[in-house]
Amino acid sequence: MLPELLLAGALKAPVDKPRIDPQIKKYIALQIADVASTQYGLKLGGKELNPVMPTGMLGMIALKGITTAVIHKIQKKHPEEMKKYMPYINAFYGGIIANNMIQIHKAKKAINRARR
Repeated sequence: MLPELLLAGALKAPVDKPRIDPQIKKYIALQIADVASTQYGLKLGGKELNPVMPTGMLGMIALKGITTAVIHKIQKKHPEEMKKYMPYINAFYGGIIANNMIQIHKAKKAINRARR
């Protein structure tokens, strides 16, 4: 019965949505965490040390969006190569976020000491 309905056009066959590679999903999550932790650190008085990174929220989001689109495009063209490199790229950004968190912790300690 189902095949006849599909042939008659009464039901549409499910369409497979393109899947985003899990490493790209991790990359996107890390970019969000980087923006959030950097912005929080800046509010606490920190400084952005990357000379090419804008410090405003919109500029950071725009730059992260562009780099994410480039990474995704490369991943589509060269999936096997990107499978090798994405874990390293993600680990690099994990290190950046860890550094951001360390700097946030230091800034909070300094703020608390200054309040005493």
